[in-house]
Amino acid sequence: MKGQYVVLKEIIAFAIGVSMVIGLATLMSTLLVPAVRDYVLSREIENLLLYVDLNLMEAYTSTKGISAVNMSYYISMPDDLLGSLYRINFVGRELCLTPEKYPSEECLESSIPSEVSLSGSYVSGTDMLVSVSKDGGFSISISNPV
Repeated sequence: MKGQYVVLKEIIAFAIGVSMVIGLATLMSTLLVPAVRDYVLSREIENLLLYVDLNLMEAYTSTKGISAVNMSYYISMPDDLLGSLYRINFVGRELCLTPEKYPSEECLESSIPSEVSLSGSYVSGTDMLVSVSKDGGFSISISNPV
């Protein structure tokens, strides 16, 4: 009889241990994975916005000494961010990125001087087309290639 109690005690202890491991694994997958994904996505968005702003600033500095310019060039862009398509557009003087799958929009104040008109929007999947124009006023626009 005593042997049966010992076996039953071990089985119950094993079941409690297994349920604790399953509970911790479930807790980790529901709380930790989304938090890590959100952190990584936020850093990816920030880095991509800085990359685009740096390229736009390069377009500005390379053409500011020229009196009349119409120039276009391409910026190599990632196809997606963590498996999600994204959109980049200007909201006032801010460069904003919105991922399609995730409900977060992050914006970065552009380092381009305020006398330059900024416009356009870009959807991931291709290179970004940057157009610089100095016909009358200085403007920089972003778009998808046609």
